[in-house]
Amino acid sequence: MDSTFIVLVPVVLAQVWNYTHNVENGTTATIVCGMAGVTLPMWTGPAIMDTVGILTQYNYANSTAFNPALGQEKLSRLSWAANNRDLTLSPVTRHDAGTYQCFYNNQIWKISLVVRGMFFLVFFTYKINKL
Repeated sequence: MDSTFIVLVPVVLAQVWNYTHNVENGTTATIVCGMAGVTLPMWTGPAIMDTVGILTQYNYANSTAFNPALGQEKLSRLSWAANNRDLTLSPVTRHDAGTYQCFYNNQIWKISLVVRGMFFLVFFTYKINKL
């Protein structure tokens, strides 16, 4: 009599790490992908349009070229750090805030970029004239 065996093997689809990076508006930010020994991972970042919840792909893995759909304004401020793993934004604007992810061999490194802006309080003084 033939027997059939079913073997269940657990598979890890991805390892995910989550981090938060706080930066001041107008400064330079290096968005760190913490995967040691990795160069040119694939990056995604905040959507380039008002599409809620959808990230934009910034590059393909193993490629230094950034996605032209990011637009000239963002591309002019975006570059690779010296290690060819991390991203540098200079200067950072409030529109850069959001979730960035680097991917490499089933590993995901999520970075929440929080951009602290400059807020100005304006106080108004007025006088009421009585008739």
